[in-house]
Amino acid sequence: MPFTASSPRNDLLTPEVLNRLGRLELIAHQAVTGMLQSGIHRSRNLGSGQEFEQYRRYVAGDDLRQVDWHLFARSDQLHCRIQSPDTAARVAIVLDTSASMGYQGSVSSCTKLRCASIVAACLGYLAERQGDVIGLFTYGGERYNLPRLSCSELCQRLNVISPSGGSHSIECLGTACDFIHGRGIVVWLSDFLGEEPTVETTLRAFQVSGKACYAIQILDSDELDMPLHGTRRFEDPEEARDITTDPASIREDYILRMKAFLGTIQEACLRQNIPLGRFTSKDDLGKLLAEFLA
Repeated sequence: MPFTASSPRNDLLTPEVLNRLGRLELIAHQAVTGMLQSGIHRSRNLGSGQEFEQYRRYVAGDDLRQVDWHLFARSDQLHCRIQSPDTAARVAIVLDTSASMGYQGSVSSCTKLRCASIVAACLGYLAERQGDVIGLFTYGGERYNLPRLSCSELCQRLNVISPSGGSHSIECLGTACDFIHGRGIVVWLSDFLGEEPTVETTLRAFQVSGKACYAIQILDSDELDMPLHGTRRFEDPEEARDITTDPASIREDYILRMKAFLGTIQEACLRQNIPLGRFTSKDDLGKLLAEFLA
């Protein structure tokens, strides 16, 4: 069953979402300092030099050697012992919470921020399942620097964030890089509106610093093709500007500008070897996430 951004407001990770995630792993596509090229995830098997970290419920496909059979005898539930080496990898989720992320088009079930929050929750779930440390960093009207969250704490925070303010990402991304400081990956979730002048410089900084990065662009389907009719009033939520016009009269020029904008972001990522995903709230997010992380 596919899942979309119509999941209940108080539950970012529904059973349908978890089922679609399956055995996906959050890995880095680049080889970076202190990381294996195959990814940021570590061996989760028992072994010398590793210490007990926590229990988690058994998931189909887990190594049965990790199951704590003594705990099973007492509780009649399967749990795996998670072992971690001395240094855990870190996953920094950088989330754009600026006002433009509050947009919801005519056929969408939710805002772009809600869609981004579901993707962020999925990434947090995958990171925690690998035993990695999660950090959430937001920019916009509400700014949070929250290192070392559990997946549950991450979801709680994502559920109360509201879109507001302008898009000023550089300081937030720098804080996320400081949080990584070793093995790990930064995942940048944004619509990238207003980021065109600086996005390539920012992405280049990741490469220079040896940090791995994913970029995930969240857009509304209406933003891509402007399927509107009749006189409309358009507002810029970040700069408090508005214009009243007939969409049909500006659609052709708008679509050309949108294609140019999308091309700028895509080319910047390609030049800096940063994997780019592009999702909308109409998409089957599970399918796209699986393809993106494959």
